[in-house]
Amino acid sequence: MLLDGGRACGVRLSNGDLIRAKRVVSAVGYRATEALLASSDNPPVPPPMPLKTKQSAGFVMANIALNGTARDLGIDDSTLWLQPADEANGFDALAGERAFFADPLGVPLTQIPAGITFPSVKGRDGYVPDRDVPQSECVHHSCQILVPAEWKWFEEYVPAKGDDDESSRHAPPHVARRKQEEYDRIKERWSVRLLALFHQHYPKTIGRVEFCDVSTPATLAYYLRAVHGAGVGLDVTPGRFVDPEELREVDPRHPRVEGLWRAGQDHLMCGQVMAAASGIITALRMRGTWDTTKFGVRTLRLLLESSDGDASISRS
Repeated sequence: MLLDGGRACGVRLSNGDLIRAKRVVSAVGYRATEALLASSDNPPVPPPMPLKTKQSAGFVMANIALNGTARDLGIDDSTLWLQPADEANGFDALAGERAFFADPLGVPLTQIPAGITFPSVKGRDGYVPDRDVPQSECVHHSCQILVPAEWKWFEEYVPAKGDDDESSRHAPPHVARRKQEEYDRIKERWSVRLLALFHQHYPKTIGRVEFCDVSTPATLAYYLRAVHGAGVGLDVTPGRFVDPEELREVDPRHPRVEGLWRAGQDHLMCGQVMAAASGIITALRMRGTWDTTKFGVRTLRLLLESSDGDASISRS
């Protein structure tokens, strides 16, 4: 981040190139942006108010390749959400969550909170993209299992700052870790447990798994530069949305650096749609009241024209 008299005036790329601008928008997340300001060669920036909101949990993620049609595998386009609430814990989902986070690799399979989804089966009635093959006849499918995970479970395997390769992070080979063999053993334990959980709910997939690749919060921290491997950036807590000081600190307009704006999940809400919407909101605030009003009027006109069209279709 480049500053001039306390005002954002551009960015410095990793190769040393400078890009100057009148205003800068950062979408890398609240804490990552503050770290960039603190590590800058510019004069010191006033320190941020200690943010009460912590980083969210990350994920252990299993990416599974399957061999067979959706019918053969017994899968469909729905997503299965598993919450650890049953007779064993008095149907108390919060108690189940606490038990899982206390012993993630030791609790019974039924006590693992998880999401199981099948990206390749979405749009099951259509055709496979770029191939003239009905979805029902596709014999290769993908599954993704997401399980919440704490950064502290994997932090000891992350290379010290400066030890990791600073080259492109867009693709494997996999990252060298501290205590590599121990890290690999832990990932294998997760793989075995998540496959057992998967087969428990989708028994027709037994013997149909081509491979299972497991990632951790350390993976998110490396490839996405997510602070502490947080899956959705800042945690989604009541205080983040009602505490006046917290709201000022995460406002899209940076409270201490003129010309610096922020967008993304940390500055509105997590989720792809809301994170993208924050970019629109930030852009409108940068443009000012008049352009925002014109945008609102155009949006309203489009909505009215759309409703008139729907009415004409229904009358016909």
